[in-house]
Amino acid sequence: MNNLEIKIKPFKIIRIFLGSLLIVDAILWFIIHYKGIRVFDMAYTICFIITGVYYITYGAGVETIKACICDKSIIIKWFNKVKSTEISYLEFDAIYLRRTKVIIDRKGKKSMNLRLDILEVGQKQEVYDFFINISNEKRINLIKQFDK
Repeated sequence: MNNLEIKIKPFKIIRIFLGSLLIVDAILWFIIHYKGIRVFDMAYTICFIITGVYYITYGAGVETIKACICDKSIIIKWFNKVKSTEISYLEFDAIYLRRTKVIIDRKGKKSMNLRLDILEVGQKQEVYDFFINISNEKRINLIKQFDK
């Protein structure tokens, strides 16, 4: 079975726009306050430039969905999350496929809600197919609730 990897384009575009805006703001702030520059002005400029470059170059990978299949577990990194989550196949109670999200119900732990509302139709289908294949291979309960 293949791993899942989806890049979300609107996040990347927004992130690049915001990063550019931060850098332009920092430069304009520096130009406006150049004659009477203080420590605060320098700190403001440096912080905004660093934040802008961070947004443009990396952005902590928040626009990416990844799911890697291991022998005894699955590692899921969803968009807007910096940290990935590892779930053992023994922890799975059920997988609920809904129109706007996928819910992974885990035994003795909090359920994991994976939002799908920002994904395009083809990307949603990839996610659905991925979880359907996992449930078939690992014999996990799969409940389709597309009316919710």
